[in-house]
Amino acid sequence: MDTLTNAMRLAAILEAVVVAIGLFAAQTDSATAQDPCFYYSDGNPCKVRALGYDGELTAKGGHCINRTCVVDEIPFGCSGRPRQQRGSRIGCAYTCWKNNKLHFGYKEVGETCVHMDSFSAVTTTCKKAGNKVLCRESITDADMHGC
Repeated sequence: MDTLTNAMRLAAILEAVVVAIGLFAAQTDSATAQDPCFYYSDGNPCKVRALGYDGELTAKGGHCINRTCVVDEIPFGCSGRPRQQRGSRIGCAYTCWKNNKLHFGYKEVGETCVHMDSFSAVTTTCKKAGNKVLCRESITDADMHGC
């Protein structure tokens, strides 16, 4: 094989390793790779696991700043019915595009939803908790105060 072919194969392998490390970093809480930006420079898009606006664990998009993934804020602003989703409807929040910007909104109180509770799926309904709508079997004081 010629040198160019070997170099291209090596580049492809290295790219696959970097992608795998980035995915691992986005999915782990280990001390060496707790943040995907550990591997990327400022401004790079990133995702981290964090609680969504409805209290459900989700992948939140952001950008790298000083080797930390800073989650992009999404303003409240969707109105009307949420777009149709396939599969389980985890939580009671949804997103929409408004004026070329991503916004979020809440499903209607009483709508069927799925709450992830310690890795088990609980089917229940969306319930009002202060200014949020959460997917819970019952609303607690902690839910009301965002704890």
